[in-house]
Amino acid sequence: MARIDQQLTVGVRVFAASEGDAPGLANNKTDGYALLDLFTSYKLPGGLEIAATVANVLGTTYTPATTTPNTSACVPFPMPCPPEPETGRGRTFLLTARGQF
Repeated sequence: MARIDQQLTVGVRVFAASEGDAPGLANNKTDGYALLDLFTSYKLPGGLEIAATVANVLGTTYTPATTTPNTSACVPFPMPCPPEPETGRGRTFLLTARGQF
């Protein structure tokens, strides 16, 4: 994160997860992945701050490290078919404004 002046902040965030065991998923594991986020914010006079974020800039397809199998996809339980893992959010754009009074 870099604070260019007292009002402007620009930064990069990296999140990485190694492969892991996921009993109940089709292949019993989740693959490792890395996500890249970019963000910036600017403080305006009067206590207002605007910010922009691009999360998962590269649009990586991944299964979140905390994923659990979706058992509702296969009935009856125990599941006769292995569920497909849920994928995490793709590239996401966020624009926010925050004020202090």
